[in-house]
Amino acid sequence: MTELGPGRLGHELKRVLWQEQPHLGTKKLWEYFASYPYLPRLRDARVLQDAIGRGVGGTVPCEDFGYAERYDEEQKRYVGLRTSGGGAVVIDAMSVVVRPDVAKLHEYTPEPVGGGSGAGTDRQTDGGDEGGGHVAEAPKPPAPVVRRFHGAVELRPDRVGRDAGQIAEEVIQHLQALAGSDVQVTLEIAADLPAGADPDTIRTVNENCRTLKFKSSGFERE
Repeated sequence: MTELGPGRLGHELKRVLWQEQPHLGTKKLWEYFASYPYLPRLRDARVLQDAIGRGVGGTVPCEDFGYAERYDEEQKRYVGLRTSGGGAVVIDAMSVVVRPDVAKLHEYTPEPVGGGSGAGTDRQTDGGDEGGGHVAEAPKPPAPVVRRFHGAVELRPDRVGRDAGQIAEEVIQHLQALAGSDVQVTLEIAADLPAGADPDTIRTVNENCRTLKFKSSGFERE
């Protein structure tokens, strides 16, 4: 694509990229567009840059995302955050696109008090009289990002194919659709053999495990 609209960009962010993340680095966002087939293939990073710029360049706040020069981890605030009004947009390791609800919360939050005895406080007043004026609460930090999943399930031996297919469709494919995900699936087999295993079965199973490239397998003797 040689052109990407802000609305389409916002749709892709909401569909697969935001999840629980309050913001996403623009450089990482470009890497996602350049790597994953479930996202539109862009001609170059300038297409993404223009889409972000048009989104936050209007007179009305963008409802799909915000843009900030960087996120200050220490102060838990966005530097240069905006959802409208234009300005330069760059694709680099510092700048971020911000989820719209998070941008709205942070964009209109008063700056931290600097200097004097009030520096470093979490609250500030709009009035000049001691104990008077409106008290502005500091914004809550973004919710933790969920970065791990694990699951285990027992399958009936006579329905492994059907059940495994259902798990792949209803669980695995959703995890694989997440940007940057690394999904690993392990099938573990444990069999109790009260009557023992005959030599033919042992040979057949061992050969098949080697052919199927099992990482580990084997029979145990009492």
